[in-house]
Amino acid sequence: MPSCLVSPHRTFQLIYGAAHGAKSLIWHASEFLFAFFLTEAIGLPPSHVGLMLGLSLVLNALMDLSVGWMLRRRVSNSLHASRLQWLGAWISALMLLAFASTGLLPTGLRTGFALASLLAFRLAYPFYDNPQNTLLAFATHDDGGRARLAATRYIAGGAARLVLVTGFAPMMIGQSALIQSSRFGALCLGMALTAVVTAGGLRAFIRRWPDIEVRGRQDEKTHLSARAGQTAPLGALLAIAFTLSVSASLFGRLEPYFATFAIRHVVNASIMMSAATAGSLLSQGFWAHVAQRLALTDVLRTALAVLSVGAALFYLLAPLGLAWSAGACVLYGVGSGGVSMSLWSLLAGRATALTGMFTGTAAFGLYTCFSKLGLALAAMAMGLILAGVDYRNQILAMGPIFAAMAGAPIAGALVIGLLSISFRAGALSFSQPRRAWSS
Repeated sequence: MPSCLVSPHRTFQLIYGAAHGAKSLIWHASEFLFAFFLTEAIGLPPSHVGLMLGLSLVLNALMDLSVGWMLRRRVSNSLHASRLQWLGAWISALMLLAFASTGLLPTGLRTGFALASLLAFRLAYPFYDNPQNTLLAFATHDDGGRARLAATRYIAGGAARLVLVTGFAPMMIGQSALIQSSRFGALCLGMALTAVVTAGGLRAFIRRWPDIEVRGRQDEKTHLSARAGQTAPLGALLAIAFTLSVSASLFGRLEPYFATFAIRHVVNASIMMSAATAGSLLSQGFWAHVAQRLALTDVLRTALAVLSVGAALFYLLAPLGLAWSAGACVLYGVGSGGVSMSLWSLLAGRATALTGMFTGTAAFGLYTCFSKLGLALAAMAMGLILAGVDYRNQILAMGPIFAAMAGAPIAGALVIGLLSISFRAGALSFSQPRRAWSS
C-alpha cells in the first residue's frame, strides 16, 4: 500500500521498478550466465551451447510474437497486464529451477534435459515479460512520462545486472564444476522467489490504483511533441532493436569468459564486469533529465556517440591496465544506458500510436521478437568465437574475444545511427503542450 507521504505515482515507479528488476535478474542470468553454466559447470561444447541458446531464443522470439498477438484483446489495461505478469512469473520461475537442476543429472542425460528445460523456460518467459513491458505504454501519457518509467526500468535492470556481475567472480572463478553448478542452482532459487514476490506486489498495487499514470513535467521552454515517439518509423525501430540486441549481447555474453580466463583475479574481474553496468545504472537520472528537454531521437543519437567512444577507448586503453579498461567500460555503460532508455521510450510511444492488429501486447511482442532474434544471432556468434579459440588459455583469450567485445558495440552504433536518419525531423516539432506531472 502506498504511503501517504509518497504520491501513488512515485510509489508505482518504485514497485514497477522492483518487479522489473526481479525480472531482469532472470533475463540477465539467461543472457550471460546460462552459457557459462552450460560450458563450464555442465561441460557442453561451446559450439553446441551457442546453437542451443540461439535456437531457444528464436523460439522465444516467435513465442513473443504469438503471445503478444494472442493477448492483444485480453490485455487492454494495466489491471489485466499486472494479473498476467504475476501468473507468468510463477511459470517462468518453475521452468528456471528445472533448468538449474541440470547439474544433478548423470552426464549422459544432461544435454537432452538442458535443451528441454531451456526450451520450456523460453516458452514460459513471454507470459511474464510481455504484459510487464506493456505496462510501459498503459501507465504513461507522453514521451516525458515514458522516459521516466523507462529510466526506472533501466535503473532496476542495471541494479539487477550489477548484483549478478559482482557476484559472478567469487561464485564461479576458480571453482570446480560441482560447486559452480550448486551455486548456480541456489542463485536461480533466489531469483525465482524474488520474481514471484515482486510480481505479486505490482499486481496488488495496480488492483488498488488501476488508473495509475506517469506523466512528464511541463516545460514551456521545451518545444517538443508530447507524442514524438508515436511518429517514429516502425521498421526503423524494429531494425534498431535487432541491431542493439546483437551488439550489446555479444559484449555481455563474452564478458564472463574474458573475466575468468584473461583477467582471472577475482577482485579485478568483479571490477571489470561491474564497470559498464555501473555506468549505465548511474547515468539513468541524467538521461531521464535530458529526455525532458531534448527529443528522444536526439537523446538516442547522443547516447550512441558516447557508447561508441567508450567502446573505442576500451579497445585502445584496456591493454594499459585495469583502471583504464574499467574507465572505458563505465563510459560505454553510460552510452548504453542512454540508448536503451531512449529506445524503449520510443517503442512505448509507437505502441500507443499503432492501430489495427499491432496494439498493446501485440506491439511489444513484435518488438521483443525482433530483439530476441538479434540475441539469437549473438548467441550463435558467441559459440563460433569460443569454438574457434582456446579461450581457457589466457594469452589466446585476449585476441578474438577482446576484439569482438570492442568491435560489436561500435558496429551496432554505426548501424543504429544510420537507421535513426529515417526519423522525420518534422515529427519532433511541438504539436501540443505537455500535461503536468501528477504527484
